[in-house]
Amino acid sequence: MMYTSNKHADNDINKPFVSVITPVFNLNDIINKTADCIIHQTLQQFEWIIVDDGSQSLETKNILDQLVQRDNRIQVIKHDSNLGLPAARNTGVKHSQANYVFFIDGDDLIDHTFLEKAFLVLVQNENFAFVNSYVKGFGAQKYKWTGGFHESELFLKENRNTSCFMARRNVFDKVIFDETMKDGCEDWDFWLNAASKNFWGYTIPEFLFFYRRDTGNKWTTLNGKKSLAEIQKGLYEKYSTRLNRSFPRISFPRYSFGDEMPLIKEKPVTNNKPGKHLICIFPWLQVGGADQFNINLLLGLKNKGWQITIITTLKDEHNWEDKFRTITPDIFHIANLGSSSQYPAILEYLVATRNPQLIFLSHSMYGYYILPFLKTRFPNLPIADFLHCDDKNWFNGGYPRFSAKFASYIDQTFVTSNALRQISLSFGSQPEKTHVCYINVDTNSIKRNLQNRAIKRKELGIDDDVLVILYAARLTEQKQPKVLVQTIYKLQQNFTNFHFIIIGDGPEKHIIESAINDKRLAGKVTFLKSQPHYVVMEYMDASDIFFLPSLYEGIALTFFEAMAKNLAIVGADVGGQSELVLNDCGVLVPQQNPEMDSNNYYKEIAKLLSNYGLVKEMGENARKRVVDYFDIELMVNQVDECFKNISVQEHNKEANESAYLLLLNRVMKLEEERHELLELSNSKFGRLFSKYKKPYQKAKQAYHKVKDILKKGI
Repeated sequence: MMYTSNKHADNDINKPFVSVITPVFNLNDIINKTADCIIHQTLQQFEWIIVDDGSQSLETKNILDQLVQRDNRIQVIKHDSNLGLPAARNTGVKHSQANYVFFIDGDDLIDHTFLEKAFLVLVQNENFAFVNSYVKGFGAQKYKWTGGFHESELFLKENRNTSCFMARRNVFDKVIFDETMKDGCEDWDFWLNAASKNFWGYTIPEFLFFYRRDTGNKWTTLNGKKSLAEIQKGLYEKYSTRLNRSFPRISFPRYSFGDEMPLIKEKPVTNNKPGKHLICIFPWLQVGGADQFNINLLLGLKNKGWQITIITTLKDEHNWEDKFRTITPDIFHIANLGSSSQYPAILEYLVATRNPQLIFLSHSMYGYYILPFLKTRFPNLPIADFLHCDDKNWFNGGYPRFSAKFASYIDQTFVTSNALRQISLSFGSQPEKTHVCYINVDTNSIKRNLQNRAIKRKELGIDDDVLVILYAARLTEQKQPKVLVQTIYKLQQNFTNFHFIIIGDGPEKHIIESAINDKRLAGKVTFLKSQPHYVVMEYMDASDIFFLPSLYEGIALTFFEAMAKNLAIVGADVGGQSELVLNDCGVLVPQQNPEMDSNNYYKEIAKLLSNYGLVKEMGENARKRVVDYFDIELMVNQVDECFKNISVQEHNKEANESAYLLLLNRVMKLEEERHELLELSNSKFGRLFSKYKKPYQKAKQAYHKVKDILKKGI
């Protein structure tokens, strides 16, 4: 894949990249909230054109005067009389300077990144005329709306978009708002008119627009269903023939090897502030120990003055995004902004506009693939990665293997334990660049709360003399739910003084549900779906033992938290867990096979059920150990110091064969998506010769071309 760019293009910082247009009519000071979200956009190179549509309100006029004084990017255009929303929008377009025009009404709000994300979509995809996003209603009505351009034909029946969107300015040479539709639905007419002229767009699958629903209807049309039905009938009659029941079919481009994918040459001014800036590349923002560690680390670094940008590389719902937003609003899901062939351009743009001191990579496979490209574009920018665990069954070793294969592009690697460091070194990581950094725990905020203990036990109907064992994890094969239920079943045969609390969700959830019914465990088990972190902490208060029979771990974050809560540990002797859990804090069981493991866990828990004093002593020792050696402040200080002092290592300028083999696999995957010809892994090359000779030859050419590109520089 070849990229072109003008590395040294200087932007005229006075020229707006986006013209924001806002109609206003007798609006109160609520527009100041709209102003705040516009002025603090990540994309700062904009003009804001407010069209005063004949307001008589003195308050409105004073507020608009204040806004003009507040920011020299704001201008007010006045209508002598009230002409209506469509006329006001058209006036704004006529006075706009930028190539991209963004519409927002004066009482609505947008996410801090909306302008920049919409710009990124349009600047890379000339086939899109418009960009909008999912919608959150707020105020009197709260809801989520996922309508948009992807619903095409539905627009003949109802309006699936709002009037908040970005457009190419030249679209308005052929499509404008119908100024006769003063009572509303002018945006519905606009979309159908645009579609009939082959203009269509893309809806970013994120809730970036916040639609206020407590200032009354903006359109008199919507006050009665009958009038709305009449509008629908009129629009159908007007456009159905023109559209011939077929809307424009537009999508992101598909990559084929040899295509030239240009970098984003024009880079607007962003709100990047002077000081330390960190770009994080994560796969997703999802429930899990690695993400909870990321939250803890980034919060600590933020408190030490770091600005933070987060980039995710997987298509996902990102259920924990709100948690990360408490740390930074500068979050970009590149899978929502382009096709996989456009990811490098988006990443290059974000790095160039943020000018970070460091890139921090954790458990993103794509992040490793892109390292040679990033190092070529930004050779003096340090890159660090963080490894939480290995997985022998995934790419022959998981992320430690990826890290080792791309080691020549990584300036520092952090691992969660000495055991994981040895694994990384065995794959080829460089000892002088590979450092242990325990993930640790905030022992000041996470500690036993006896009041919560009493409340939760009362809710569950559990007596004080019953030993409560907590299992909290994402229900995947890695966490061995089958071993869990077998252990509970065996305990039930011989003991009565215990109760299990299971918290989690995931693909193996059915195993727990079936076992509770089939093995009649309901009396001994409380099974809860995935819970917020603070709720899990409350259930730790109610518990005595934390149980986690993992197949593999670095060191489970929940072990740190459970120990801070005075819980004894029973778990798997895998990864570096023995570096945290000593014999006086709990029991770690060597892994063998599921049947033997469940027997061994049964025996160890049985011993503890017969000796409550030992359980309590282990819990106290566990708390003392994490307070003395594994407090989160120690971890944050270590990482902060390393990040401040990290320097770019001299890396191998010659071809790194292992890295190129992985890059070859990536190129071949793109070809597979394009042509749907082959299924492959990097262990099946021989078979490809006979079955897929042409694709294989093409992939070989790709391999050598990638090598040449990376040797020469992109």
